Amino acid sequence: MNGANREKLLYIVAATAIGLIFVDKIVFAPLAKTWKARSARVAQLTKDVNKGKLLIERDQAIRARWREMEQNALPKNRSESEILVLNKVDSWSRSARFTLSSIVPAWQNRETDHARLDCRIEGTGDMNAVMGYLYDLDGEKLAMRIESLEIVSRDKNGRQLSMDMRFSALELPESKQ
Repeated sequence: MNGANREKLLYIVAATAIGLIFVDKIVFAPLAKTWKARSARVAQLTKDVNKGKLLIERDQAIRARWREMEQNALPKNRSESEILVLNKVDSWSRSARFTLSSIVPAWQNRETDHARLDCRIEGTGDMNAVMGYLYDLDGEKLAMRIESLEIVSRDKNGRQLSMDMRFSALELPESKQ
């Protein structure tokens, strides 16, 4: 092969290599990026469809739970609601022989579609009293949930316990009930 042909061959090889790099950067890289984005979108849509199917399958259970929450929500009148909850707290403590030392109710309106009556209680009792109190609270029909609970022993043997608990009760507006 003579020098001129070799030079032409090197130009062709160099031009082909530059062309391939150019095609890779301009065509294949954006296509690969688009493909990955679409694959991620398809995966998210598949996940959403599966979640929707699960919701449809659980429709009756979810609606039944919502009806139960509506029926067991606090009355619209806030003073009535507070009296109801405080009477329940007192009833549970008497039933369980749990000594209350502090009850602090406070209304929370952070969400626009409902309000909560947060109650923080502190009290003392033995293991049976604390468990009885929690049992009575758990069996309550009102739309309530325990937000935080701390139980601490007040003596070496653990016979006297101190409980600090925060729970909330749900109030729905008229349009939601």
